[in-house]
Formats: sequence, C-alpha cells, structure tokens
Amino acid sequence: SRSEIFSSGYTVNCAVLRSSGALQCPKPPIPDSKPPSQSRGSAEKSVARTSQTTSTRQASHQEIKQQLDEKKRKREQAAQRNAVRTSPFQIKSAKIDLVKFPPASDTKQCPRKVMIRATFETNKAGEVRFKLHRSQKTGEPFTHHVMAQQVGDKWKAVHERVITVKKSIDRAFMAETINQGTKVRATGWEKLIIRCDQGHASSAELESGN
Repeated sequence: SRSEIFSSGYTVNCAVLRSSGALQCPKPPIPDSKPPSQSRGSAEKSVARTSQTTSTRQASHQEIKQQLDEKKRKREQAAQRNAVRTSPFQIKSAKIDLVKFPPASDTKQCPRKVMIRATFETNKAGEVRFKLHRSQKTGEPFTHHVMAQQVGDKWKAVHERVITVKKSIDRAFMAETINQGTKVRATGWEKLIIRCDQGHASSAELESGN
C-alpha cells in the first residue's frame, strides 16, 4: 500500500543519513490519508449544505415580510373603514342625464319615453334627498329620496324616473339636494328637446312613471 511504500523508503533514507554522521533523521511528512476525489466530494457537500441553508433563511425572511405587509394592509383598511364610519354623511357631487327611448334623436314618433337619471356621489351609505326642478313649471317641484350604495370603490345614489312625452317638448331639468347639515349639490340644467308632429306638450301631457 501507499503507507507501506512510504515507511520503507523513509527507513532506507534514515539509515543512510545515520551512516553519514547525522544525529537524527528529520520527521517524515504525513501522507494524505484521503484520496483527492473524497476531499473534493466533501467540499462540494459542504458548499451545497451552506447554499441550502442560505436559501432556507432567505425564504423564511420573505415569508415574514409578506406576513408583516399583510398585517399592515389590514390595519390600514380597518382605519379607513373606521374613519368613514365616524365621519358625517356628505354628498360630493350631483349629475343629471336624460335618456330617450328610442334613442334616435331625429325620430318624430310620439309618444316617447324619456328616463331622467339623477346620480349623486357620497362618502358612505346614507339617504340623499333632492328636488327635481323643471323649467316652465309653476309650483313646488317634486321631492325624491334615494339610498347611496357602494359601486366599486365609490358610494353612489342613483334615482331614475321615466316620463312619457306625447307632444313636442323644449324644457330643461335640474336636480338639487336638500339634505340637512350637508352642502347643497345641484346639477346643471339639462335640456330635453323632442319634436313631434302633433305640436308642443303642456304640463298635463307629461305622464310620470315611478
């Protein structure tokens, strides 16, 4: 074996040194007891273990960070809900739209139906009270109320009313909020023009739906 060959060579060399007057032989070097392939294998395993440990630590840190971020997000959402719940009801904006049926603007077919849609954006759930004004109409306008509901990330109150136009009409409509303790919001005047062959409509010839 390798160790036996080494010991035999060392004994012969030591005898020669003694015969030449040397007092003692130098200490022999210690031969490598492991083959090079085994040493490389051990080193590779050690590197693999170190890499695996590092990856495990990184994954653990990432999970902890995700958990902390999720908790922070939930706290912020809870704070926002609490702020909305405790804040007073507010009406942010108002808008009015007139939708004709049929939609073609050049038709002269009467009677025709028109949807009056009033939309109010609020800061949370609540009741919106408003008056629907109509030009060329005497007397107090009708009062309506509608509840705000969440639509996506916003709160909206939408009121829709359908009227039937039997004769030509040229008027304007406007919605105005009357909630106590809130800022008054009013839409602009929206004109409704419909031409029929029968002439112009009077107030009695406008039939309202619920």
